[in-house]
Amino acid sequence: MLVAIDVGNTNTVIGLFEAETLRDHFRLTSNRAVTADEAGFLMTGLLERLGVANEAVETVVIGSVVPPLTAVFETTAKKYFGCLPVVVSSHIKLPVRLDVVKPEEVGADRIA
Repeated sequence: MLVAIDVGNTNTVIGLFEAETLRDHFRLTSNRAVTADEAGFLMTGLLERLGVANEAVETVVIGSVVPPLTAVFETTAKKYFGCLPVVVSSHIKLPVRLDVVKPEEVGADRIA
């Protein structure tokens, strides 16, 4: 299974995919003070509600326009799902070129 995390300034949306099918999704407040453990407990609780074990999560993808929360969810993915997350950013290898002066300032939402 894949967990997709879209961290926006107001909300964070978490989607759970089985292959290409969106199984369920959750919308949470983007709390800049949340810790990796709080995020982990919340995410594992949501998955538990669906009957999904942490071990079933094979991939975590993070798209974030809130850098402090990017780091939080990266740590959460490693600690609670045992995987190195894919973080959508200007640093990821893409089949297209970002034709802008400062690619590092392009938000993950725009890149995706």
